[in-house]
Amino acid sequence: MPVIVRARTLLPMPEMSARRRARRLSIILTTLLAVALGARFAYTGVVPNLFPKRFHTVDPGKVYRSGQLTPAAFESVIREHKIRTIIDLGSTIHGQAPGERRNHRAAEALGVTRYVFHLYGDSSGNPNEYIQALRLASDPANQPVLIHCGAGTERTGFACLLYKAHHFGTPIDEGFREAQSVGHNPRRTPMLRTMIDKWVNPILVHLREGGQIQSTDFPTLPDPVPDVTP
Repeated sequence: MPVIVRARTLLPMPEMSARRRARRLSIILTTLLAVALGARFAYTGVVPNLFPKRFHTVDPGKVYRSGQLTPAAFESVIREHKIRTIIDLGSTIHGQAPGERRNHRAAEALGVTRYVFHLYGDSSGNPNEYIQALRLASDPANQPVLIHCGAGTERTGFACLLYKAHHFGTPIDEGFREAQSVGHNPRRTPMLRTMIDKWVNPILVHLREGGQIQSTDFPTLPDPVPDVTP
């Protein structure tokens, strides 16, 4: 009996496997890209609204601190803590128009008074601005107060260190450690230590006794007034 051998058409399996691998790799890469974009959106668009940047209590019911907040985070903080006054130490890099308009409109819409100072991001600037900011923060008529800057580490850290030293007698080194716990990095921004060493005592003296620091390096300042529409 003859043996019948059926011929089979052999598919080019190696080529098909390569195509499948390429499709699979494409799907994996597309998925990873979608996950990365979703994570970036959540980090930049959702998280700052839900978790106000570096928000902490300085003096319960009176003074709070943060970094720059989104309008939604401003609303959350202001409503929850019944904030009456915002003291902005220079969050928008000396009044850059878009950020300044955003912050002004957020405060205006929420019915809070906002004062703006023009200190530098490394905490340097006219020490009389810290004196004025702290007088505003210490006035019961303005409280509860939110003090903030951009990062919420240098200018805000120095202001809160001064506030606690003035009101509670908190040692400066303890205040400096607290600034580090909130985000200050002495190696990255050493100016805060310089400002502490040079200006803490003169600022505290004038907070107790009144007046401003007299120096040829910077001017004395007029009384602060609430910001106006940019």
